Amino acid sequence: MLLSQIQLEKTHNSSHERQDNSLTKQNLIPNTIVFIDAAVDDAQILADGVIPGAEIIFLDPNQDGVEQITEALKERTAVSSVHIVSHGAPGCLSLGSTQLCLDTLERYVSDLQLWSNLFSHQSSQHKSSDLLLYGCNVAAGEVGIAFVQQLHQATGANIAASGDRTGNSALGGTWELEYRVGKVEAPLAFQPWVMQAYPSAFPLALYNGTLGTLPQEQGFLAFADLLPNTAAQTLVAGGVTLNTAPQAAFGRRYAGYSNYSTAGTPANATFPILDRTTGFSISFNVAITEENSVSPDRAGFSFIAISNDLQGIEFGFNNNLIFAQQDNLLFTRGENIAFNTTQATNYTVRVLGNNYTLLANGTQILTGELRNYTAFNPATSQPPLPIDPYELPNYLFFGDSTDQAEAITTISSIAVNRTPNNSTNDTYTIEANTPLNVPINLGVLANDTDPEQDPLNSFLVAGPANGTLTLNPNGSFNYTANPGFIGTDSFTYQINDGDLTNPNAATVSIAVTPTPTPTPVPTPTPTPVPTPTPTDTALTLGLNPNNIFVIEGSSGQTQLKYSLVQGSSAAVNEVGVVVLDNDAGTINGVAPGEAGYVQAALSQGTVIFSALSNPPNGFGVSNQTRNLSVDANDRLLFYIVQNSTTDTALADLAAGRTPPNIFFASSSFNTGGIDSLQVSNPGNGVFTLRWEDKLGGGDQDFNDLVMTIQPTTEPLKVGVTLQGESQHEVIDLRNQTAGLQAQFVVNREAAFDNFVGFYRVLDVNGGIDTDGNGTADVRPGETGYAQAAIQQRVQNLDLTCANQSTATFTAQLEGGLIYVPFLIANGKPDALLDGNSSNDPAVYFPFLGANGDGVDHIRLLGDNTFGFEDLSGGGDRDYNDVIVRVNFA
Repeated sequence: MLLSQIQLEKTHNSSHERQDNSLTKQNLIPNTIVFIDAAVDDAQILADGVIPGAEIIFLDPNQDGVEQITEALKERTAVSSVHIVSHGAPGCLSLGSTQLCLDTLERYVSDLQLWSNLFSHQSSQHKSSDLLLYGCNVAAGEVGIAFVQQLHQATGANIAASGDRTGNSALGGTWELEYRVGKVEAPLAFQPWVMQAYPSAFPLALYNGTLGTLPQEQGFLAFADLLPNTAAQTLVAGGVTLNTAPQAAFGRRYAGYSNYSTAGTPANATFPILDRTTGFSISFNVAITEENSVSPDRAGFSFIAISNDLQGIEFGFNNNLIFAQQDNLLFTRGENIAFNTTQATNYTVRVLGNNYTLLANGTQILTGELRNYTAFNPATSQPPLPIDPYELPNYLFFGDSTDQAEAITTISSIAVNRTPNNSTNDTYTIEANTPLNVPINLGVLANDTDPEQDPLNSFLVAGPANGTLTLNPNGSFNYTANPGFIGTDSFTYQINDGDLTNPNAATVSIAVTPTPTPTPVPTPTPTPVPTPTPTDTALTLGLNPNNIFVIEGSSGQTQLKYSLVQGSSAAVNEVGVVVLDNDAGTINGVAPGEAGYVQAALSQGTVIFSALSNPPNGFGVSNQTRNLSVDANDRLLFYIVQNSTTDTALADLAAGRTPPNIFFASSSFNTGGIDSLQVSNPGNGVFTLRWEDKLGGGDQDFNDLVMTIQPTTEPLKVGVTLQGESQHEVIDLRNQTAGLQAQFVVNREAAFDNFVGFYRVLDVNGGIDTDGNGTADVRPGETGYAQAAIQQRVQNLDLTCANQSTATFTAQLEGGLIYVPFLIANGKPDALLDGNSSNDPAVYFPFLGANGDGVDHIRLLGDNTFGFEDLSGGGDRDYNDVIVRVNFA
């Protein structure tokens, strides 16, 4: 897509049809605007993954980006959030052809005043105005913090900004906007699938000339002056000028900037690895205003990049020529091109495999093979070099590297980016007699990448043997298995970026599973009813004026059945119940309103279920029921945890953090007396509970979560004994002496191809017996727990399915043990057992101490029903990525 041809490209609701340049009020969405700088790698992938309903505007790289944003905002009367996706550096955003930085804020006073007017109008509508900045390191250090604070003062917006690298976690990036000023309420601009699938990380800025400091003062580069104190560095507007022209007192001078010191030590230990097998790129802006050399094989400005295995490329820049340096003993001139280097130019050097590509302002000007310069002898330089730079892994140099030339050069920016490059195998699962229709964002190209950030096309190499296939160039495909086929079918494809084809074909495996046969419901055979223990009266369910339920009767026990009827909230709320000491609401001696009451309630409480906001196809509220035992005279207080879990709230309280909002059924127990529950009873013994989940009473519609409670004679289900206790989303078969046949029903609503399984533990704390001696050898949080869990999993119980589909599995479970579910995010067990920890996918357990992020990833949705969240840190916390129901014969 040639973005430089248009001023603005707008996208509405993830539809990418090109619009007219004019901004009309009729076609604007005044809620959320996402500005994406066209210079960001894989910008179109990000645009494809923007949250629904948001407007997308690409910034023209050849025009002032701040002014483009201002022009777009002029047509609005209000916005709730503005997202700016661009390259960044501490205290600076790169926007189109300009930069908004700490030292340029004053230049844009009038623009920022218009932003402020718009945000102020939004604030008058009693809603927050949020500004989210995704550029790498924008809020890093004192400069970054000062920039964000002054931008907040200038615009009046609540601001969230990145304090580190943004993008793919494998490249050192994250999507967390760590630094915040004001109360930012807007969610991130991107859907979870694109944050995981995005193949790049925004480039790491090694030097940002707009900050008004020298390169060696910005943390990643050192200044190498081979004749100390002779080369002249001068700060100029937007960069630094390096002068190595000879002076009478010193003769010829040569110096430059490198990520290594002249002693051969890294300037910054966090500098990324330059791995040519996966690919990397270096970008820099330079103008060579004067250059002289005594040899056609030398130049006054050189660029050097050496990979981690000492393969590299060096370019020499003359006034009117750029050439690659050969790796022979004389270091002669190699491939070259006539080029005017006196104008400030954005150069990018891309390296992949054995080859390099040099681009100027986005246009390829040179390409060739990498060199091995290790034959260089540093003693031949005048003066001799203290180190051999060509034998330093991950080495970069920008400047005058020879005593046979000199130059006056102005450098404005330097950045490095690593880019993975692969076509990746994929796996899908579908039931027999059901077509598999895979959209673009989940297709075969979703996890494939290109080092030049070019759009990829897929083409078929070998089709499936047991079905029909239509593979589209955009990676989407349609597959139908042949009638009667059960098993694994596959096809292979290759990727092409419009110029080159990756020779490595990827395999797509499609598991075709049998259509589950509904288990016939046997006609119940009358069985003798055991004589009940005599009681004074039958137990009944009553309600007192404080919305506290009372089990009325003198003695005995009964079961209550809880059924979810409706979940209308955007939040995923969890319902729990706690047994009180008395009608006053005391719990273990702690009264309502006293310190520690919430913690006491949650610690003694039992989780019933959660109401999902976006359940996958094939799963609904009819699947969400629980049966629990209660005793005569029990006083039951219900509560909901707003958009979180009891486990998370307890972890927050234990760590001294603010927990999520907890609403009790009795308004007198809530802060401010908030009424969060309405109870009705038509007289048939069934009580309906209608919850309101917002602070201050919300909209008072009392339909955010609706459930029923009724006494039942149904027995408790097998395996549920521990469910509802903190961090115990498990199957408890300790009281079963014989093996049991179990059916596992799986639903999915996730971009990730997740894997769910169950593993055996000895005790309620998750201890695993690794040597078979009957004692726990490793516990949650200890080294090797994930690997031990995988080794103790139920073999051949591989719970996976295609997105928005249902799959059914069966397995024989041994009695006398506890079975714990786990989720491998977008991976398989083999990756955790191959001895290579660098490729381990994330694994999540019910035990928070076993999760690397310490976050609750598994919710109880009903008896033997578990919902999983597959994103690190909790992601969107929808717990619908995989749902597993376990039924016992």
